[in-house]
Amino acid sequence: MIELVLSDLDDTLIRYGLPHITQNALDAIHAVQAAGVHFGPATGRIGADLAWMFDGDEAAYATGVRVNGQMVYLDGELIHGVPDDSAALDRAAQAVRTHPGCALVLYDVDTGETCAVGVTMDVVRAAPEVFKRVSRVSERVPDGTWYKANVHVTGDRAFSQALKDELTALCPELDFVFPNPRGSLFDVLPHKWNKASGAEVLRKALGIEREEVCVFGDAENDLSVIRAYPNATAVSNAATVVSDFARWHIGSTKDDAVAEALYDIAEATPAGRMPNFMSAIDNLAGLGFRVSGAEGLGGMR
Repeated sequence: MIELVLSDLDDTLIRYGLPHITQNALDAIHAVQAAGVHFGPATGRIGADLAWMFDGDEAAYATGVRVNGQMVYLDGELIHGVPDDSAALDRAAQAVRTHPGCALVLYDVDTGETCAVGVTMDVVRAAPEVFKRVSRVSERVPDGTWYKANVHVTGDRAFSQALKDELTALCPELDFVFPNPRGSLFDVLPHKWNKASGAEVLRKALGIEREEVCVFGDAENDLSVIRAYPNATAVSNAATVVSDFARWHIGSTKDDAVAEALYDIAEATPAGRMPNFMSAIDNLAGLGFRVSGAEGLGGMR
């Protein structure tokens, strides 16, 4: 049976462009929780983002894995935190600043305020689509404990990849991963710490087995959890590599497929069984078949 559900947010639980989660998805989360199953986001987002993404419903995100696993919460309490190495962050920031229009951006996980390192405010104002929510700038990484950092890039995806490779070689204390296939930015993480690392902290705190965890994802920064758990599930709009590693497959984010899967779990766990979308028929995935949550969890496409 499934006892813990962890879902990525952007383009998995919540369609890109929506102001927040749908009411249907919120109702599905509460149905899962009412069935005695823990639910939480497994996201690169910070707490300040979760408030608006869940439309102010704190109960929906009281448990979960935030900042790509660097902050783990259980029933509203922070039970584990892994900050970035400040010296390595500064080394990365100084390398990024040699590329015009690019910057390392640090986040205050409580307020959502951000600090761009190595650029002027004029550069920030000139590229609002790149430097969203930047409230101040700094020549160096400020003193303090930093859990959330992105590299914001002015350039195409090929340039972003080249810069990512450069920083990976320069800063072995850090890992750099793309959070989605669209934007020209990437996440900065402590080396070998990721969503799966945080999820394992949470799983062990709950005292459950890997087989009792269901994870949903779509992008590169979901790969660690997708590969870590037997009941890993990809939405149909997921990156190919995520879909390839996932055991189960459902419909698209735009059709609220994760919500439908959550309703399925909410019915299955109290009945002492696995949900319907985790069907053996999905072993035909290699032949191009998928179980589609948007088609009643039993359809094929």
